[in-house]
Parts: sequence; structure tokens; C-alpha cells
Amino acid sequence: MVVNGDTEIEESGEEVDLAAISAGDFVEVTSFISDQGVVADEIEILEERVEQFRFRGAITNIDTLGESTFVTLLGVELEINGSTELRRRGPGSSDLATVSDLIVGDTVNARGGVENGVLVASRVHLGTREPGNIELEGEVLSSTPTAISIQLESGGALDTEIDENTIVSGDPTVGSFVEVEGQLRSDISLIAFEIVVDVDGDGDADDDNQRGRDDDNGNENDDDDDLDNDGRVEIGSEVRLEHDTTAVNGKVETRYRVEDGEIDQNVEFEVEDAMPGSVFSITVYFGDESIDFGTMTADELGNAEVEFETDEGDEDGELAALLPEGTDVRDITRVQISLEGEVILEAEL
Repeated sequence: MVVNGDTEIEESGEEVDLAAISAGDFVEVTSFISDQGVVADEIEILEERVEQFRFRGAITNIDTLGESTFVTLLGVELEINGSTELRRRGPGSSDLATVSDLIVGDTVNARGGVENGVLVASRVHLGTREPGNIELEGEVLSSTPTAISIQLESGGALDTEIDENTIVSGDPTVGSFVEVEGQLRSDISLIAFEIVVDVDGDGDADDDNQRGRDDDNGNENDDDDDLDNDGRVEIGSEVRLEHDTTAVNGKVETRYRVEDGEIDQNVEFEVEDAMPGSVFSITVYFGDESIDFGTMTADELGNAEVEFETDEGDEDGELAALLPEGTDVRDITRVQISLEGEVILEAEL
């Protein structure tokens, strides 16, 4: 790994020089790929030894040894075994994948920990978001368990398929107003990733899926409205991050699900149209309390993405360690994305 004059090195919140790092220190490194190789953008000397990693890059080699598969990306070899969760991104993004789906040259997002000196992936996402993703809103003209038709502002109608992977918040009955995210097919039909019903008709469906607090319009929200007959709760929101002084785009997505008594939470941040190699800081607000969610670095296409998730009861979960006591992702009120100390994207949730 290359460390140069632009690399920022910190210890206990203070900037230090390279001489402060000693053999045996445990560090957290944010890096990017250049013609020099892997270049360190930020290095933080950690007080605790938290052996976790997160990589995103193209697979350059695949080997099999016994029941384990070893993939190489960014010059680092990772082990994938029977405990690794493999999923495919894009349409049906919760689809399970297998090691046979791994292909040299494909982009993957991997995270995990260190076991006996080996980097072992706990989760691997295959691929990136597919081109053709769109977001739209309109009135439901017809509705079945597997499809809805949406009246568009342009006057046309769009058929939208619902499958087992579609997240539906609320009841998209005929006459209701919905916001939809999905992928447009070549036949101009849509496969929905998420459908959110605008319950109160204020034009903002996201605010109808927040927990137990009054929104800006005085509407009190209650989880019980999202409780299915089988005891399953699914709450999600997606908010665009904007700012008047930048051409950079971004968004934040949150997911909160309860099924069979188990709680899964997820929050994902994305930035597009940035300068390659740009390092963005993420600040998340829970009311007046702000939490540093770390950084993400734009790739060669100017895109940056980072995802946090956890299960209730998993004290080592990445997201659980960041959430203030007694809160969850439904309590997020504001998100800011900063570049070189200046807020360039933000939104209220």
C-alpha cells in the first residue's frame, strides 16, 4: 500500500505523521486504486483491535481449496466458506447466490473479519446496481398481489411487476398514491424493488413509514400500520441528498424489518458524479445528537457507496455499534455528506 504526502494519518482524533505508526499497530485505512496501486487516503491508528474489513472491487482470481473458495480483489485474497452470505444486487437484490456465480472480472462488495490470520468474508454482494433504475410516483389504476398499474403525470400508465423480493410499505390499493423504485425493462414494463404508499396524501410517502413520532405535517406514525397478518413488519425509506452548490448527487436508504421476532436493520449511503478519489465524510443525526459514520471514497467512475447493517442482539454488528442507545434507523432525522470539511449533500429524513 502506498502512503504519500496527501495521506491523512490520525490517532485519537489528532493528526500525526507516518512515524507515529509502529509495527503491530492496528489501523483503519481508507484507500483508492491508482496507477501507483492501492493508495492510502486516510489512516486511523485504532485503540482497539477490531479485525474487520470491507472491500469493493473486481475479482482478479478465484481458487478452490476443500470447502472454501478464495477470491482475489484489490490484490488481497479473501476466503468464502459455508458461513458467507452471498447475494446478487440489482433486480431481486435479495436473491441468494452461490460461489459458482463468482466470475473473474465481476465487481463485488465484500466485508468480514480476520480468523487465524485469514480474511474471511461474512457477506459478499455480487455486481452493482443495474442501469435503467428509475423512481416514479403516481396513482394506482389497478392492483393485484403480483402487479400494479400506475397513472403517470404524463397521462400514460405503467405496468409494474411485484415479486417476492419487492419491499411494499403500505397497501397499494386502487386510487392510492405510491412512490416506486425499480428497473425499467426493454418492453417498458417495470420490476419494482420498492413500493411506498403515500398514506396521508401529502406527496411524501417516506414520512408515512417512520416510527412513532409526529412528522412535519403533524401526522403521527405507528408501526402497527405496517404489521402484516403474519407478524412481519417491513419499513423502508429512500431520500435524495441535495445541495445548491454542488453537481454531486446522492441518496440515503434505510430498511427496518421484523420477522419471526428477529430485527434486521440497514442503512446505505450513495454518492454519484463526484471526482474520482474524493473522500466523503458521513454524519448522521438522531435528533440533536450527531454520529460519525466514517467515510467513503469515490471510485474511478465518481461513485461511492457504503452500507451498514446489523441484527438485534449482535453486539459486534457494524450498525449496532454506531446507533445511540435506545434508537434504530427509524430514528434518523438528518444526514450530511461532507467533502474536505464542507457539507456538500444533506437531507432531512
